[in-house]
Amino acid sequence: MSAQATVRSFGQLSLVNCTVVNNRAQMLSVVEADGGSATVRNCVLFGNRTGYPPLERQQIGAQAGLATLDVRTTCLEGLGSLSGNQNVGWLPIFVDEAAMNWRLQAGSPLHDLGDNVAMADDALDLDRQPRRL
Repeated sequence: MSAQATVRSFGQLSLVNCTVVNNRAQMLSVVEADGGSATVRNCVLFGNRTGYPPLERQQIGAQAGLATLDVRTTCLEGLGSLSGNQNVGWLPIFVDEAAMNWRLQAGSPLHDLGDNVAMADDALDLDRQPRRL
């Protein structure tokens, strides 16, 4: 199954602890800042397709001169211009993509990555386990 979701912002956009995968869009990026700024922390942006290269731009982008991106401690497919800030381009290794189970497998390189500052002290994951590292 393929979703048809996009996140588009003309103001302030904040994505924290989000998984945005395997979406299709008819714009430059699945997550697109068209004005203002986008802040992304502890997210996975992977497998999203728009038909416009490069792969990193298909995951997230900003309109030049109109918007800014601040992306940190995030996994981005096709990582390129957003390298640094503890961003990685590793394959996430989900439990079962076909069943849309986006939990990370025990051997995923993304386990224990992220920034605790971006999380609430009492944050829990999908398995009701503490998210703090």
